[in-house]
Amino acid sequence: MSKLSTAYRPDIDGLRGIAVFCVVVFHAGLPGFSGGFVGVDIFFVISGYLICSIIQREIEEQRFSYAVFYARRARRILPALFAMLLTCYVIATLVLTGSELKDFSKSAVANLAAVSNIYFWNSANYFATASELKPLMMTWSLSVEEQFYVVFPPLLLLVRRLRWHTGAALAALTVASLLASVIMTASAPSSAFFLLPSRAWEMSVGALLAYYHADAARRNVALSNRTQQLLAAAGLLGLAYAIISFDHETRFPGIAAAVPVCATALLIASPASAINRLLLSNKALVFVGLVSYSWYLWHWPLLSFTRVVADHAISLSMALTLVSISFALAVLSWRFVEQPFRNAGPDIRRTLLRYGSATGAMLTFGLLLVVGRGWTQRLPSDFVTIERSGQVVYDPCLAPYGASRPNLSPACVSAGERTIALIGDSHAAALAPALRTLSNSKGIGYTQLTKSSCPTLRGVTRFMLNYPAHDRECAAFNEASLRLIRDDPRIQVVFFAGYWSAPFDAEHLGQRFIRSDRPGTSVTPAESRALLRSGMEATVDYLTSAGKTVVLLHDVPMFNFDPVRAVAGAAIPLRKRLAALLDISPSGDGKSVTESGLVHSADPTRDYIDAIARHYAQVTVIDPAKTLCTHGRCNYSDGHNMYYVDSQHLSVTGAHFTLDRPMVVSLLRGQGVVAEAATNTATQQH
Repeated sequence: MSKLSTAYRPDIDGLRGIAVFCVVVFHAGLPGFSGGFVGVDIFFVISGYLICSIIQREIEEQRFSYAVFYARRARRILPALFAMLLTCYVIATLVLTGSELKDFSKSAVANLAAVSNIYFWNSANYFATASELKPLMMTWSLSVEEQFYVVFPPLLLLVRRLRWHTGAALAALTVASLLASVIMTASAPSSAFFLLPSRAWEMSVGALLAYYHADAARRNVALSNRTQQLLAAAGLLGLAYAIISFDHETRFPGIAAAVPVCATALLIASPASAINRLLLSNKALVFVGLVSYSWYLWHWPLLSFTRVVADHAISLSMALTLVSISFALAVLSWRFVEQPFRNAGPDIRRTLLRYGSATGAMLTFGLLLVVGRGWTQRLPSDFVTIERSGQVVYDPCLAPYGASRPNLSPACVSAGERTIALIGDSHAAALAPALRTLSNSKGIGYTQLTKSSCPTLRGVTRFMLNYPAHDRECAAFNEASLRLIRDDPRIQVVFFAGYWSAPFDAEHLGQRFIRSDRPGTSVTPAESRALLRSGMEATVDYLTSAGKTVVLLHDVPMFNFDPVRAVAGAAIPLRKRLAALLDISPSGDGKSVTESGLVHSADPTRDYIDAIARHYAQVTVIDPAKTLCTHGRCNYSDGHNMYYVDSQHLSVTGAHFTLDRPMVVSLLRGQGVVAEAATNTATQQH
């Protein structure tokens, strides 16, 4: 093996410094680093290059040992990880709610088992906690690496035993994984992001580079100085391009990841270049690289716990202060945890036993917290009751992403002589518990045809960049649902609700309404709004023409903070004190908030709905804000129960509070409409 792959390379530590800095400031939200997430890809290539250099050398020298390799990995990875986890457990038990601590413990267990990437991928759904509120989210990349290093040594040993060409085998692995990444990014972006098959090629690029460096050294072949200068310049430009120009709309990883991956490989391949010698080997940058692992570990939990304690977004200045503190912690971790344990004695058996025992103990503690449902005994009993009322209830009748047909099981379709139907997206599904209870109490059948992020619009569907097939699935789902309602004479009243403004609130994420017969087409914001109106009108016309009474609901008031976290912040003493220490002002009074706490989006649908109601005699409009908002304030709790499960979805209690009223009862009985009271000030301004 050549000196290029065994001698210390300060420029590689400099690359690590760039990688971790970009990741950290990206997570802090610093402008100009919208593609800072590619720092993880830089790490993957570096890891593949360095670790695979060692593995290949030891295999060639016929002294490779799994025990030695994994003991070395344990000394490198686990001490700092354990220190961070133990600190996080202390913070978590002091400030998190029961459900939050349970979820945190699940992620800790997954991390210790080296499957946190699979856990976070598998737990990603419509109602999943946002990634910035998961303190251990950053460990997904560590699990990807560890899974690679479970598979890679046996693969290299097999290649050697079968006498295959190592370079060709690594190239085949790289190409196969890259193709998987491209295909998965187009069809299943979340899987492509988190899972090993679509990420392995990034580490195998590093491994391939290590192999050819060694081969070149054996043949006494080296790149010319001029070539290295050009390669390094191209690599630096490639990294700069990815870091500055990539953003949340970039389809990633896929082929886009080839830019930072190849750029990193070019820089590693050019140790003699001026860029490597002068820029990447700069002492300050090298030092950042030396502490990069600890900084990567510490920065995210600090940001995440603060975001959990705050019920709204934190400021950029606070985020930058937190990452600065995390850097100080990283330096301490590197000096007093990483270095001493990395240089521990050579007793392999004892090393594996110690780390295995420590891992087992932490796994046991995490599992106890999971089984114990987040140790709610440590919390005020009245808050435990409130939190339970604000938890998401699984609804089998809310079709998930990927589904294109409604669930017609007895749980979702119960026929009667007279039947009501509920159609729409998750905002409609949130009303289901109340409508189901009311219909049952009146002896009326109930049918629910709802799908996540899919408002029921005839001829119009919702395009979502992060779910490439959703527009087709939504269109097929709506067509089947509307046909079922039209053809069932027992369905007499249709409740029609949705998060109408969702694509308008997420236009910067590539969302919009498009025509169902033109999937994937690009439309302007104005065209998207026009399509929503035409889709609503077409749906109402389709249903009323079939003799149905339509109850069209305005969307619920939405908050610019998380009501559940707001109540937690007021109820959990240490959480409240930490918020005060961080100077994080709480939203609302624990029960309600003024109109300043509402989301005031550019939502034209209130006018659309009112215009439709004036045109169709068979349409009744219900405005949830008239119940939820009174005297200039909008309620999210009654002090004993939550009306919301998050900033926009009603809880079971909230659904009953909103719909259990004379107008709805009158409609269910078929007795006509009872006029509602005039809209209050908060409602008008919302």
